[in-house]
Amino acid sequence: MIKKKYLIVVITLCVYSILSAQPYIYLSTYEPFNFGHHGQGDIFRVNMNNPLEVDSLMTNVFELGGGEVDEYGNWLAYEDNLLLTIMNLNNPTQRNIIAENTEGVFSLSYAEAVDKLIVLYGCEYPNPQKLVLVSPATLSITDTIPYNYCSGYYGRKGINISQNGDRMYLIQGDTILHERYIATYSLLSNQIVKTKYIEEINYQGADDFFFNYRRKSLSVIESLFLLPTPTSYYRIYYLDKDSLSIPIIRDDSQTWADGYVASGGDYLLLFNNLLNPDSLGFTYTGKIDIYDMTSGEMKKTIQLPSGGEVMCFENYPNNVYYVKDIELPTRQVWNLDMDSIFNVLELTNLNPNSVNINSNSFTFNR
Repeated sequence: MIKKKYLIVVITLCVYSILSAQPYIYLSTYEPFNFGHHGQGDIFRVNMNNPLEVDSLMTNVFELGGGEVDEYGNWLAYEDNLLLTIMNLNNPTQRNIIAENTEGVFSLSYAEAVDKLIVLYGCEYPNPQKLVLVSPATLSITDTIPYNYCSGYYGRKGINISQNGDRMYLIQGDTILHERYIATYSLLSNQIVKTKYIEEINYQGADDFFFNYRRKSLSVIESLFLLPTPTSYYRIYYLDKDSLSIPIIRDDSQTWADGYVASGGDYLLLFNNLLNPDSLGFTYTGKIDIYDMTSGEMKKTIQLPSGGEVMCFENYPNNVYYVKDIELPTRQVWNLDMDSIFNVLELTNLNPNSVNINSNSFTFNR
């Protein structure tokens, strides 16, 4: 059996880079050997603007434990037989093992202000996760940051970075009050400079809330009221400014929704979803509602095929991607580009399988 998982990144074109300026999704496979105790895997990438274009990066990696690529597409962190390795994607001969006996890598980011890579990876009990800073020049650990593992889903990770890369926003757990909070960690002074309990930005009296990091310095909080009718209040929380957007109020009696952000917080996209029959997760229905976060007006509703996934790329702040069957050769990619999406056309079936919605060159069925 082949197991597949994906890593999300956008590649920026550099003068010295061998990579091209496209948004890519990075996929990895793992195939056990015949005797079942060990296996090997490959890492490859798919061009989101041309999903038929697939490039192999690494093959036959023994005991591949997955990996992550930084937001700018210059560095890869991957686990090879319990050894966590950092590799320069522009110069693959530059690589170094930074930790041993690891249990997966969860995130890799680059902080411009201090010229450091930020790596979050799994390790042995009693500390299930470790957060370190790595020098891009030497590919060695320079600092270890205190990090209290906090279970729960906050986007891809419990870490977000400020726009200029001088701060990290860490989701932490208060062991006394048993509440989660955002710890602002200064990468310039190497200390926590501010804390904010998530409950402080939740609507008072809400029955529950869901908080997710979405892009650099941007997150979405959903405050849920169950009675008399399930209703959610969605707001963008701007981490750098410590401020909230106007609320988008939504009736959840028919479907739930996940919020995503585009154009620096100018737009909120609500992806409708339904609870799976086994109650173990949700499936996107393909219905997407797009809101202007200045006026609160719903600008557009789009219906795409159900069962897809949502992906965002830091270097494409105006785009949100909806993908279906990304691990298969028949994969489809829809680019929701805020620069063109408010044109008149409405699409349901696209050919080719990667388009900018409402762009000028493609065929469609209505």
